[in-house]
Amino acid sequence: MLCSACSFATMGAFAHGLRDRAGWEVIAFVRSLVVLVLSGAMVYAAGVRIHVCRPRALWVRSIAGSLSMLFVFYSLSRLPISIVVTLMNLAPLWVAIASWFLLPHTRSRWVWVVIGIGLVGVLLIQQPQLAQGNLSVLAPLASSFLLALVMLALHRAQRVDTRAVVLHFSVISSLTCLIVFLYAAARAPLLLVADGTTALMLLGTGVAAGLGQLFLTAAFAGGPPAKVAVVGLTQVGFALLYDVVLWGHAFSPLSLAGIALVVTPTGLLLWANRHGLATVILRSQETP
Repeated sequence: MLCSACSFATMGAFAHGLRDRAGWEVIAFVRSLVVLVLSGAMVYAAGVRIHVCRPRALWVRSIAGSLSMLFVFYSLSRLPISIVVTLMNLAPLWVAIASWFLLPHTRSRWVWVVIGIGLVGVLLIQQPQLAQGNLSVLAPLASSFLLALVMLALHRAQRVDTRAVVLHFSVISSLTCLIVFLYAAARAPLLLVADGTTALMLLGTGVAAGLGQLFLTAAFAGGPPAKVAVVGLTQVGFALLYDVVLWGHAFSPLSLAGIALVVTPTGLLLWANRHGLATVILRSQETP
């Protein structure tokens, strides 16, 4: 799980580093294409059954996941990686809110305390960005909500092989990113520095995402779901390391406090619901 967290943070680092070399539409499309090739090869080699129309929850997962990924790469081109990753980790809190209404047997009053702490953290993170007029901070927040839909949809598609799920998502996300890419290109020339460095970084984005998915699958297959899910929150730490070491991003005490207030309640929520919410989350098998 540590390798998975590091891989996804590395994907974010590549995407953030490409912000002056390629438009986020280009980065998202190449990322989807690389993972499509990798997942297609895995499905073919294992002879896994491919699902197209059924179950419907699979389509909810793929569409919501594709939109979430677009928000992620848009925000990575404008925000520090750690801010994006932290706000994406609000997804379990959205799931908890939905579960309160949809699954009455899981209700617990203390959950609302944890959610309240997480939302205070969001306000602390967003305040300096919004004060500077940077509305892109809302994009990872929207991504986290869509990611919660992904988790709930996959909870209803538990019988579908994980590799088939990833392939279905990769096909839909590649088509979605292609449409966005063509639409953006028709409106204005897209940023793309055509050199070897850009090509390697784009490839690195896709490969890091693919490796992250493989490590994530292996982690949940071989370890206790709750512990594994909590360890996944170390992605925020890896992202902070990249922000400070590679780009010298400075964070105010309020922003750091906000990051802690988001990550800690999420970890507590995963641990406390290790036979419920954590099971929903592990089925997602995907971080954009």
